[in-house]
Amino acid sequence: MTMMMHENKVLIMNIKNIVIILFIISISCIGCVEYNESKTIQSTPPESYEAPTSTPTARPTLTETQTKIITIEEILDDYRQNHVYMSDNIFDCDNMAQDVWNIFKAKGINSKLVLGNVDHFGPLTLDDCNHVWLLVEVLPNEWLAVETTGGFVVYKEDNDKYYEGYYFSNPKNYREFVDLYEDYTYQYADYKNEWEYYNQLVKIYNNANYYEQIQLKGALDVTKNNLEIKERRFSETLIKIETILEYG
Repeated sequence: MTMMMHENKVLIMNIKNIVIILFIISISCIGCVEYNESKTIQSTPPESYEAPTSTPTARPTLTETQTKIITIEEILDDYRQNHVYMSDNIFDCDNMAQDVWNIFKAKGINSKLVLGNVDHFGPLTLDDCNHVWLLVEVLPNEWLAVETTGGFVVYKEDNDKYYEGYYFSNPKNYREFVDLYEDYTYQYADYKNEWEYYNQLVKIYNNANYYEQIQLKGALDVTKNNLEIKERRFSETLIKIETILEYG
């Protein structure tokens, strides 16, 4: 009896040990599976993406004209900020135009001075002119008006008067024209005064008697000679002006 009880106890203990061992093994197996699955998940390579088949859109290329206009506007802006000629609150437009012409020339940009009137309608004469600006060659024989006093470009569709006037290829020719025109204005006025004086003498001479005419004859001849000299002088100046205006 005692022997059987002892054997039963041993059997029960063995069973308990087996259960404990199986439990430990099962726990160990579960941990390994979870660990392995975790490792598998972490080692999975990231999802791949296909490279785009279309190339990015390139920035638009500026045309030669657009590039030159940008350069022109930059020059105008710089000049406007650093040069202002004024006299009695009036911009000195012709000096400003000549300055900018020289800047363009230094940068290899072709331009010409224009004398005109941007508000005038009808045939333009020299007496109508009151302003000076530039025409700049942006392409061969294609010109863009540049308002050098205001510091901006003017397209023909905005004001076509900027594309009309008297043209000068360089400041030297323009200054020569200005000097000649001042001379012409003075010479013509002097001629007109002499002409009026001569006509008065003619009237007096025609109404005078014989003896008075003898006395007036000398003065009349001198005045007539002066009139011819003054007419020839202003006519020669006018020819020079017309030549400059024709060839710029």
